[in-house]
Amino acid sequence: MKKKFILTLIMLILFSSVALSYSAKTVLITSIPTSVKEFIKLRNEISTTRGGGGALFVVAMLIYTKNHELGMKCFTLALDRSRLSQSKAVYKGFSPGSSFRYYIKRLNRKPYIPYAYIQGTSYKNGYKLPAAPYKIKYIQHKYQKKKVLIFTTSGNMPRPISLRKNNRGYYKTYGASSLFLGLSKNPQKKMQDDDL
Repeated sequence: MKKKFILTLIMLILFSSVALSYSAKTVLITSIPTSVKEFIKLRNEISTTRGGGGALFVVAMLIYTKNHELGMKCFTLALDRSRLSQSKAVYKGFSPGSSFRYYIKRLNRKPYIPYAYIQGTSYKNGYKLPAAPYKIKYIQHKYQKKKVLIFTTSGNMPRPISLRKNNRGYYKTYGASSLFLGLSKNPQKKMQDDDL
C-alpha cells in the first residue's frame, strides 16, 4: 500500500511539472470521417502540428470501433512509414505493422477506450460523444519533444503518443501503446450503434 502511494505521488509530481511548463491545447474535429477521402482531408487540415497528428490517430481509433475495414485504412494513413508492413489487403500496399495490429485488436474487446479522449464524454453514459465539434485536448511533453500527452475524461493521467514529421510535412504516429490501455472508469452504460 505504501509503495503504491509513493508511486502515485511521484507520478503526480511529474505530471504537475509538465502541466506547469506548457499550457494545454485543443484540436477541434467538426465531424468523424466516413471515407478514406474525408480522412485524408482531415489529415491535411490538422496533421501539420504534432497535436493534430495525435488527434488524427484518436479519430482513426474512433472510426475503427464502428468500421474495422475503414479504420485499418485510416490507421495506415495515420502511422509513420516505419510502423507499416507491406500488404495488399489494407491501403495502397501497406497496413499497420504487427505491433500496432496487436494494440488495435484491443479495441475489439474495449471499443469505448478512444471515446475517453474526447472532451465532454463520461463513463456515466458509456462515453457517448457530445455534440460536434469534438475536442481533443493535449499538452506538449516537457522532456521528449516528439511526444504529446492526450487528456482523457476517465480520470487517467494524460497519455503519451510519439509522432514524427514526414517528408510532406504531416505528423505521423510512431508510438501509441498507452492510448490502447484500459480506463480507470469503465462505462456504466453499454455503447449503442448510434453513439458515433
